[in-house]
Amino acid sequence: MLRTLKLRWLALAGLGLALAALANACGGGGSGLSAEEYFQKLQAIVDETVQKETAAVPSEEEAANFTLDEQKQTGIEFLTSLASINEEAIGGVEDLNPPDDIQDAHDDLVAAGKELTSTFGDFADQAQDIAPEDIEEFFNTQVFGASTFAGFDEACSAVQDIADDKGIDVDLSCEPEE
Repeated sequence: MLRTLKLRWLALAGLGLALAALANACGGGGSGLSAEEYFQKLQAIVDETVQKETAAVPSEEEAANFTLDEQKQTGIEFLTSLASINEEAIGGVEDLNPPDDIQDAHDDLVAAGKELTSTFGDFADQAQDIAPEDIEEFFNTQVFGASTFAGFDEACSAVQDIADDKGIDVDLSCEPEE
């Protein structure tokens, strides 16, 4: 049960990854980036964000000893962390100046990232009112539902497809590994 929750948390971290990572490495706009520069920055940010989000997940040893109250509090803290990481990332993404042929996909990614960030915050707020014995079900049915990530997955995949079409080797970790 706790192991499943931990694996889901790791999958969730991968979802926010591309977007959260983007902001930290992108910096300001200026003149437009080339496609290669744009995607190099994205990959660097993804790698950095994976580390940050992985650090936010408790170890299996820690999770195995959580009481229901601790499990609930850790879940709330995790969602709050993801919201914060993504909020910071969105600011950086908005400052990024992609090439014209990537702009629409970039804008869709920003919009989807804002929506996902808001959803993480909403879930953290909702979890406050969930009984500790019901928190795992809340995460499994609400937080980790496919609809939570559908918009972001689609927008991220569109950006990944552009990189693939251009022969640029990046892995934006758009969808979680099951």
